[in-house]
Amino acid sequence: MAEPQETNEDEAFGITEALLSDVMAAVGDGEGRTVDAILEPLHPADIAHLLEQIDDRDRRALLAVWSDRVDGEVLSELDDHLREEVMEQLAPAELAEAVRDLDSDDVVDLVEYLDEDQQEAVLEALDAGDRVVVEQALSYPEESAGRHMQSELVRAPEHWTVGEAIDYLRSDVVLPDQFYHIILIDPRLKAVGYVTLGRILSHARDTPLKDLAEDTFRTFHVAQDVEEVAQAINHYHLITAPVVDDDDRLVGVITIDDAMMFLEEEAEEDILRLAGVGEGAFRIK
Repeated sequence: MAEPQETNEDEAFGITEALLSDVMAAVGDGEGRTVDAILEPLHPADIAHLLEQIDDRDRRALLAVWSDRVDGEVLSELDDHLREEVMEQLAPAELAEAVRDLDSDDVVDLVEYLDEDQQEAVLEALDAGDRVVVEQALSYPEESAGRHMQSELVRAPEHWTVGEAIDYLRSDVVLPDQFYHIILIDPRLKAVGYVTLGRILSHARDTPLKDLAEDTFRTFHVAQDVEEVAQAINHYHLITAPVVDDDDRLVGVITIDDAMMFLEEEAEEDILRLAGVGEGAFRIK
């Protein structure tokens, strides 16, 4: 068993040298339950960080005893190249189970580079409606807003009041795990504005939602370059960027956290290009 790579005992992301050693000791003993007990309390980002800290051989050994516990949130946190390596070691059924509860944009991000068998296994594991959404997203160009938007959002008729919106949110409707706005639509499903949750909760029930709409509202077309959308989110200090189709109908959103990720990735690529180590920089002569 290879020695764990050196880590700081005061590691800010929750992965200490002692924890890493305990995990790899359990892996060496084939104790999958012990590995599970150690990793279960950790945030998915911490588990992804751990997988990034160990070498290829240790990572394969870890996944051999723990692969059925890798979930979609961990996969989403991994570096792109490492994510592909980890996913290749999962059986199609394991992979399908891992991504079942992810938001649509995260599912698209995970499955778009899978081989045909793995991709089909994942799509078959989704509910019919979710599968249609993912397949539609995959049909858009790779760097478009439509490819990277999430379909999970909250919309409301533009004529609703604060009280009607609150009653709707408190009903048995399925809501996204995280959302910041209610997006207002007209009878043709066109996005016409949005209202922050804070403004909704701080106004009387009879207040029309359209009276609380944000001045910063703007929409983005599904074919627009996702980097342009991310730059607009950053420039205009937006939290949510509604995405519309050719008929201006609301079909998804890109949120600020995804936008910051896109901008960070682009900045890293720019630095590599300036350093002369971008794609194609290394060639065997």
